[in-house]
Amino acid sequence: MVKKLEQAKLEEYKDIARQAIIPEKYDEIMKDITRTYQEIEIFQDERTMEMLSRLLFLWCNRNMDYRQGMNEIMGVIFYAYDFQQFEEDQREADLYWMFDAIMTHHKRLFDYTSKTPLENTQIIKQYLQIMQKLKTIDSELYNVFQENKISSELFLIRYIKCLLSREFEIDQVLEIWDHIFQYGNRLQLLDCIIISMFIEVKQAIFEIEYINGFEVYLLFQNYPKKDKYMQIVSRATKIYCIYSQQLNFISKQNNLTNNPELQKYSHGSIQVKAYINYFNIFVKNNDFIYFITDCILLGQLISIGVNFKILVQCQTICQSTNDILKFERIRSKR
Repeated sequence: MVKKLEQAKLEEYKDIARQAIIPEKYDEIMKDITRTYQEIEIFQDERTMEMLSRLLFLWCNRNMDYRQGMNEIMGVIFYAYDFQQFEEDQREADLYWMFDAIMTHHKRLFDYTSKTPLENTQIIKQYLQIMQKLKTIDSELYNVFQENKISSELFLIRYIKCLLSREFEIDQVLEIWDHIFQYGNRLQLLDCIIISMFIEVKQAIFEIEYINGFEVYLLFQNYPKKDKYMQIVSRATKIYCIYSQQLNFISKQNNLTNNPELQKYSHGSIQVKAYINYFNIFVKNNDFIYFITDCILLGQLISIGVNFKILVQCQTICQSTNDILKFERIRSKR
């Protein structure tokens, strides 16, 4: 069955590849391809550039107009592909369909024209969604952007469209993509990784003598924490879990809303017992302190003045007095 499907896709690509090349569209793509990953030798090869340009032309000719950023995504796919394992006539077809699979959902972010009002574009909607999540997760950092009128869309739009392909080394990007695609082709983890990237450079932003849009833009334009990429992803998966339905399930299971014992520890939708159970699921031993420094839940609890020692009563969460002292030091720096 799998072989039949592969053969069908190969034949379908052969039909697609019979399209006549439109020079002006092809040349527009080639301009970007000649600037794509030129620091890597294989991308400097003329045959590579011609193949990538042709693949993008064929896909765009069937789906939508070419947009900058598509070249970056195709470049990562090409870099990851194992050319030695497949026959020559299958290679281009594989690259084409891998790109098509990613773009099935992602292409909506490229679907706009110069006449489209910005507020109606999907890319702006996703940008605003990320900033709203940042506001919930780290209101202090969000307020810095708002109060200083920092236009984060200047770099965030590239982050989103290019799937972070230019923010990290290409081998790091492959690992990051592995995690992103584990959560499905709707790329739901991407938002959380970007938020995690914000948190990772929070201290660097606060250390800017006079915080301004230009300095912050330079910081994110050449992201300084590339070496922390796995910590960023790890934090992102925890942020993602917070937004999943698991927390709602825990809240319902514990019947928190009507529990008078928890009312004094509650603030709106924040329920301490739900968080304790949630931490029991996801947090183990020494990872606890690392988790809470960035976690939305404890961040909210602290902001409303809930004493951390309430949580310490649950021994499965906090293993020692040293953990409490570490947390107090972290909190005092906020």
